[in-house]
Amino acid sequence: MALTFLPRMKVKGAQGWNALSVGRLVMVLYAVGNTVPVVWTASAQSLQNERATVSGFIRDIESGEALAGATVYDPRSGTGAVANNYGFYSLTLAVDSVSLTVRHVSYQPELLRLELLMDIRRDIGLRLRAVDLGEIEVAAPSGTDYVNQTLMSLVKVPIEQIQSLPVLLGETDVFKTLQLIPGVQSGAEATSGIYVRGGGPEQNLVLLDGTPVYNTSHLFGFLSAFNGDAIKDVTLIKGGFPARYGGRLSSVVEMTMKEGNLKRFAGKGAVGIVSSRFTLEGPIKKDRASFLVSGRRTIYDLLIYPFLPSDSKSLAYFFDLNAKANYILSSNDRIYLSIYSGGTRFSSRQKSTSEEVRRGDKYSLGWGNVTGTLRWNHIFGPKLFANLTLGNSQYGLEVFQEKYYRHNLEITAINSLHRLHYTTDVKDLAARTDFEYAPNALHYVRFGVGATRQSFHPGVLLERLETINSESVEEDSSDMEGPTRSTTLSVYLEDDLALLGPLRANLGVRVETFGVRGAQYTSVQPRLSLHYQLAGNTAVKASYARMQQKVHLLSSSNALSLPTDLWVSATERTPPQKAWQAAAGVAYQFGQRRYQVTLEGYYKEMHNVIDYRDGDHFFNITGGGWEDKIEHGQGTSYGMELFVQRTVGRATGWVGYTLSRTDRNFAGLNDGKPFPFTHDRRHDASVAITYRLREHMEVSVAWVYGSGRAVWLPAGFLPVEAHAPAPLGTVDLGYTSGTPARNAFIYGARNHSRMPSAHRLDLAMHLHKEKRRTRRTLSLGVYNAYNRRNPFILRLEEQGDGSLVFKKISIFHVIPSIVYELEF
Repeated sequence: MALTFLPRMKVKGAQGWNALSVGRLVMVLYAVGNTVPVVWTASAQSLQNERATVSGFIRDIESGEALAGATVYDPRSGTGAVANNYGFYSLTLAVDSVSLTVRHVSYQPELLRLELLMDIRRDIGLRLRAVDLGEIEVAAPSGTDYVNQTLMSLVKVPIEQIQSLPVLLGETDVFKTLQLIPGVQSGAEATSGIYVRGGGPEQNLVLLDGTPVYNTSHLFGFLSAFNGDAIKDVTLIKGGFPARYGGRLSSVVEMTMKEGNLKRFAGKGAVGIVSSRFTLEGPIKKDRASFLVSGRRTIYDLLIYPFLPSDSKSLAYFFDLNAKANYILSSNDRIYLSIYSGGTRFSSRQKSTSEEVRRGDKYSLGWGNVTGTLRWNHIFGPKLFANLTLGNSQYGLEVFQEKYYRHNLEITAINSLHRLHYTTDVKDLAARTDFEYAPNALHYVRFGVGATRQSFHPGVLLERLETINSESVEEDSSDMEGPTRSTTLSVYLEDDLALLGPLRANLGVRVETFGVRGAQYTSVQPRLSLHYQLAGNTAVKASYARMQQKVHLLSSSNALSLPTDLWVSATERTPPQKAWQAAAGVAYQFGQRRYQVTLEGYYKEMHNVIDYRDGDHFFNITGGGWEDKIEHGQGTSYGMELFVQRTVGRATGWVGYTLSRTDRNFAGLNDGKPFPFTHDRRHDASVAITYRLREHMEVSVAWVYGSGRAVWLPAGFLPVEAHAPAPLGTVDLGYTSGTPARNAFIYGARNHSRMPSAHRLDLAMHLHKEKRRTRRTLSLGVYNAYNRRNPFILRLEEQGDGSLVFKKISIFHVIPSIVYELEF
């Protein structure tokens, strides 16, 4: 008896058949027809060895929003897949009847049963998790399951957590939430800059929908430039960088904007003390195309401007606007267009008029970013996903100052006029193609190529002075050769693979070639992350990475990252920054995976970092270009980080602690001896907890502690005659109050002093009220609840006996906030 009526292709296509049922049928046929046993053995074995792939997109079932980080898990084989940034997943298993668990930290889990006898496309919709004040058992790895991830030093922060935690003036702030993560330090109090594992603010790769953003702050650094209502997902990588990321030394902050509701029109609006914001989203064509528009702006300047006196007006405001549209061309193709624009403006005008004299003083400062991203997703098959990205990023700064003096109002001639105009800008134009290939459960391969064209204009400083009866005088410190332009080409390959038994690895390499002004820099950057699963819910991890950075930041302040800091390109005289970092740690889960504990240690070396020479700055127009004012050096950073996190239940949040040390070493600074980095702090601790009291009420607490950062203070001073030169080895800071002489301060070792330690407690309460079609939220907050007088800056004061002392200045005391939000 032959089995020609059961060919292989028909068995694969039959619904409801699996290897076991086919085997049973062949056994019956053998018993009836006395078939040779080897025929059944060969057929069953071929089916057991055969594999098939289930793939598709995981989305919010109500809005159609892609769910990055959602997991598809097969309990039988113990394998799973994680959805990428666009919600696409691919999982290859043995052909059989399978039951898959689909999970996302914010959504109800789903059980997917299917007959996997051939490659299947299955899109999955999840519903938001209903409010549950009890405990929720987590039985399979989730998107935030750090223990089972191959990569280390990676933290995903749910946007719901960011929106719930208390912040200054009630403004949702992505970067201030990241400051609560171990290994991430803040600058001066209440500022939003981040310093990761001993790096500077320029060493953070901040990506918004895949496009870099240069300046990340509003209002002189007190607020970050990103509206939390427009952000869907935030990922921080502090080390062990995958090969797909490049261009920075210290961290990657990847933010993905929401895509817009594909099902229905929805919106949200809020009014707070500082700003008002709105978000509108909805379908352009239902289930096919959608849009999202989200904006934020300060309101107090509009309210108080009409009431300011005409001869004295000072205003400051910020704004940001996010817009996104996407269109599903086919089941395998989708395009996205993302736009961001944001900035801060400050202006001051003073004038006085008398019968004989008119005086005036104008000052304005403005900076901002504009980014645009066009992306095309294409699915070549169930195992291959591709993304083409075209991105443009621009950052600009402008400072203007004018002082004038007119004698006698009847005379129109200018007696004196002094103008200063300072501008700087950075422009990026980039294209890249990324591929993700999942051949089987043992490999997940990523590879891609990219090209970036950059233009840096490090500053144009024009000074103009006109007086009556004289010609005008003009000073110009602009780069006479024009902007510095560079081209970067990159290629990378990485594979997340299973090795022997419980050992997994992420192996990768990134190759970049950077050309500028005839110089060519080529860098080969190996990347390695190892993951070894121990018995139970414990894993040991290790990583190593080399990085190269082709941009520098010249900072004019040791305390703040100011908008007047200069972004400059690496050149033939100033090579790119380079670094390597090694890390090792252990991760542990307990309490039915409700709690995760990680302990990591790291060591990092940085080369070709730059800083101003002592007493120099960019506004010194007589000292040549910026490359004539800097020193080249290196830095080291090492430390230990403890992170205890809970992501499920009535109380969610984390406790973190960092012990670290960061040094810099420049041949031309501090006599060539190493000295502490400005933002070196030995101890950092944080507690961030959100607790749901009732279904419509939650409270959140954030407590932070940081030991004092390093500062460079004079060890003494010498009184100098008014017209005498300052002695060698001192810095002349001018006259002191009440004396005809001036003081030349004597400085010792660089950054040998410490600011006092700082700590504070922030509180917030969110009250929700549900209506049929709306949701109202009243948020009450208190910043620095126990009124800790933390130092912001140090001020030099002269005592009655002629001695000089430094006193700390605190500017942030107890600050309440209130925000009202309406969602429909």
